[in-house]
Amino acid sequence: MSKGGEAEEREKDRVRKAKARRISLARRTSELIVFIIAIWVVYLAAVGVITLNWIVANWIPLLSIFLLLVAASFVFGRFWCGWLCPLGAFSDSVVGILQRANKFPSWAEKRVWCRYFCPVGAFWSKFNKVSLLVLKRDRNTCTPMMCPLLEQKRGCMNECPVGNDVLDERFRGYRCIRCLTCLTACDPLALSTSWVWKKG
Repeated sequence: MSKGGEAEEREKDRVRKAKARRISLARRTSELIVFIIAIWVVYLAAVGVITLNWIVANWIPLLSIFLLLVAASFVFGRFWCGWLCPLGAFSDSVVGILQRANKFPSWAEKRVWCRYFCPVGAFWSKFNKVSLLVLKRDRNTCTPMMCPLLEQKRGCMNECPVGNDVLDERFRGYRCIRCLTCLTACDPLALSTSWVWKKG
């Protein structure tokens, strides 16, 4: 590869890594905002402000919010679990703290509730099969030669909160929560998002 080609590739990598950092920051920000709102809602319910009568009286705006989430899920899939769920955000934060302190057991799974038990997640997961957002993997770059971490099941697979195997291409499967963590964890930058109508 010529020097000009190498410089172009380095610039592409820089742009993609910057995009990955923005994705991570946006996700953490959205999770924090919703988590604060959830705590506030729980507090209002505890002091008697939000009651069954209040919910009945405000059913139209509450239904509108739900329908908006449904519409967004047709576009982005199970994004609620990866970007908005307060419980998921709390779980990720706890796991992150334990990992930094080297206290998270190697045998333990992340987001156990989300993977196997959450009824809300089970509902939103159905939208993964019809969502317009898809994950694309560059088969020429995503290889053990380009990413030795694949052989140890690390990299994107190890970082995924729900244990998805990108090599199995389960981005359209029920488990994927559309958090895009795999994009930020991929060293060879072999993963990217696209729309179903785009080819290549």
